[in-house]
Amino acid sequence: MTLDKTYLCGSVAGVFSVLQHASCPENIVFQFIASCLYSHNNNLRHIITSTFPHLSFHLYLFDSNLVKGKISYSIRRALDQPLNYVGIYLADLVPSVVCQIIYFDSDLIVVDDVAKLWNINLGMMRERERDK
Repeated sequence: MTLDKTYLCGSVAGVFSVLQHASCPENIVFQFIASCLYSHNNNLRHIITSTFPHLSFHLYLFDSNLVKGKISYSIRRALDQPLNYVGIYLADLVPSVVCQIIYFDSDLIVVDDVAKLWNINLGMMRERERDK
């Protein structure tokens, strides 16, 4: 999940909804991604730990220069933000020991246990699609 000043409240609501509906919230580890600029100007780690004292999480920094010059500003102003494209770079941002991720946008509210998503065997789904 991304963290930025515009959508911080939405991210907090998203985290709360994931934890509230999880059968084992203590097993959930959040991987937060923030822009380098926002992270240095605000103490994000303090904000997260004071809001969710027992939350297991990692905070990664995203260099907005990676997408500089690659964003088309003619589509929609809301899409102009570099963190909107962080999903493309997830494999480069998180350590290779993280082998599975459920990516949530900061405006998502979860109404069921994320373990159901986590337990989906995507390899089996791909095989079914191939066999059709």
